[in-house]
Amino acid sequence: MFRKPLSNLESVAIGLIENQRFGITRTSVRTCLQEHPEYPSLLSISDCLDGWNVSNTAYNVPQSEFTSYATEVPFIVHLREGNGKFLLIEEIKDESIIYSNQHLSKKEMSKQEFLNRWGGTIFLVEERNEKISEDGYKTKRFIEFARSLLLPFIAISLLILFGLKVAASKYTIELALIFFIKTLGLLTSIALLIQKFNSDNPFIKQLCNIKGKNGCNEILKSSAANLTSWLSWSEVGFFYFAGSTVSLLSNDHFINVFAWFNVLAIPYTIYSIGYQLKTKTYCFLCCTVQILLWMEFFAFQYYSRASGQLLLQSWNLSFSSGFVLVISFLTPMICWWIIKPLIQAKIDLTPTNQKLRKFTNHSEVFKMLLTKERFYEISHQHMPITFGDITSENHLVIISNPYCRPCAKMHAEVVELMKTFPDIKISIQFALNERNKDQVEIALSLLSLFRTSPPADALIALDGWYLTGKDEPANWKNRFQSTISELDHQILNEQQKWISNYGIKSTPTLIFNQYQLPDLYDLKTLKSVLNSI
Repeated sequence: MFRKPLSNLESVAIGLIENQRFGITRTSVRTCLQEHPEYPSLLSISDCLDGWNVSNTAYNVPQSEFTSYATEVPFIVHLREGNGKFLLIEEIKDESIIYSNQHLSKKEMSKQEFLNRWGGTIFLVEERNEKISEDGYKTKRFIEFARSLLLPFIAISLLILFGLKVAASKYTIELALIFFIKTLGLLTSIALLIQKFNSDNPFIKQLCNIKGKNGCNEILKSSAANLTSWLSWSEVGFFYFAGSTVSLLSNDHFINVFAWFNVLAIPYTIYSIGYQLKTKTYCFLCCTVQILLWMEFFAFQYYSRASGQLLLQSWNLSFSSGFVLVISFLTPMICWWIIKPLIQAKIDLTPTNQKLRKFTNHSEVFKMLLTKERFYEISHQHMPITFGDITSENHLVIISNPYCRPCAKMHAEVVELMKTFPDIKISIQFALNERNKDQVEIALSLLSLFRTSPPADALIALDGWYLTGKDEPANWKNRFQSTISELDHQILNEQQKWISNYGIKSTPTLIFNQYQLPDLYDLKTLKSVLNSI
């Protein structure tokens, strides 16, 4: 909604993809193109389509043979104008063609004029399969669609909300206390959101470093901090406090509703504090929210006694009051839904970052940076956990740990990498705490499975471990039984010696073609580079 207009190349690429009904969002197309080192060019479209497993090709065709090649529409052509322009050809008639670009839709041009301007290139997709889809397409498409409706929805809601004449209530001390607690909760939840997106914020850092301990970042980056893949508990807290604060400002008769909401929120405090106790990592801001929820609970009891009302009872809301309540909670949600992607875009996709990504995605730049990193002598005898194309020249070695959660997350990315580039060779070596019997046992089991089982079965066991096995090791061991031999112990010992000799301290560590992967690269960016290696 707040992005720049589509460029010429983005427009025709999106038109081509949408015409074929591929499950690829506009946002994904724009991001992929803008990060490509050869953008704007047909090569950038081709590599992006390759990444989504869409077969495509380009032809250089003489003018006289245009009709014989242009048999299936749509396709993209290049014009000889200025630095070059692209058109999406959607229909070919006897004496004219129908085209679209970033400015025009289904515009007609005479065939002779087109041939005079045409540069001789035709780009088209070879596979017309509507089942082709990017990962998470439905969620991404829903978010795109919802964002397109946000602005009119907010405008209409605010007009209705402010059109309602709600009489101002006189606040008692008890009600003022509740409002004060909710205001503190709103401020704390905003601080949590700031911390989640910018852990280097000086003010928030000072809050989180009280008593010299800062577990805020670790807690907020953990899986326990998220309700779903797209909604965090920090955001839920913000919606709770913001919505109830706005509602209370407009009508204090919602107090019964808020009392129920508070009771429903109390179990979350047990979950949050319990997780922090379990991990022995504490987040000052998270704990503050839990304390405020309990303070709110007791404030409601104080209000109930002072007013003589039984708060936890059913309530009757008029239509107008119910509407105000709903809008009061929806407004901060919608505002955040608008603001959040803007914040994320500023962090991840600023023009500077895009220019840097285009630079680093260039294959020659990657090779130059790679060869400046540390070189590792690789012994293939000590790497039975190898999968993919074992004859490939491109070899990715992952230094991992069976109980390392970032390693588990990275393994999911490795699986996606293999889907896109099945011809890459991938190996895993373990870096363990040898005094930790659980780590050693699982590592030995995986080594044994890869050494003695069919590759496909061993890979299923590895996927199973990183997906759910680390949380249910007994079930995993029952399902994937192995016979650990002396050879497995020898291999694991050699791996630990090798890791110790090179001083590898952290997992996961990535080594590509015997060089440590530069800090500028991760598996996502490696996928972009592999297109051109």
